[in-house]
Amino acid sequence: CSSDLATVNNQSEIKFDEGDFQKYGAPTEVALKVMAEKIGALYNNFNNYEDNTTPFHDSLGINKIGTLEFDSKRKMMSTLVSGFSKENSKSLLQKGATERIIDLCSTIMLGDGKIVEFTKKHKDSLKTQFNRVAGQGLRCIGLAAIFDGGELSKVTDQNKNSMLSDFDSYGRYESGGTFLGGAAIKDP
Repeated sequence: CSSDLATVNNQSEIKFDEGDFQKYGAPTEVALKVMAEKIGALYNNFNNYEDNTTPFHDSLGINKIGTLEFDSKRKMMSTLVSGFSKENSKSLLQKGATERIIDLCSTIMLGDGKIVEFTKKHKDSLKTQFNRVAGQGLRCIGLAAIFDGGELSKVTDQNKNSMLSDFDSYGRYESGGTFLGGAAIKDP
């Protein structure tokens, strides 16, 4: 679930050219894309990268509808998609500064897939753990999803531009998600 999110809620690209991988985009985005593709390859036995450098991403059948772009004030980025959740037509995939993502989430997905309330005690504990990891020189990225799309489930072709460009509503749109986990990467 987290690797799906990391490769789809992402604007970087990986290409295979003349026997070498070429990376395009922001270094953090590229690192998340590479991580997700490696996890996907491990579990799905992908290995022919000369024909397709992102087989995991391409195998998911998830379609991007629109993006709430990253900005330094929000410290996060979200992508509205279809095909991520079997039960819902639209989902909002989120990634960003761990403390920001944790604060916005109301539930957490456990290792067994069960979704439970994300209490203040659990949030504080996770923030402490992520701060410890960040103190070792790693950049921590939180990953979350609003499986039913939240307020953005109402997006249509007719209202998409106005809803996705309503920057003052991003805080509302991005609240109430499910914390899925995080990634720690070397600062590129």
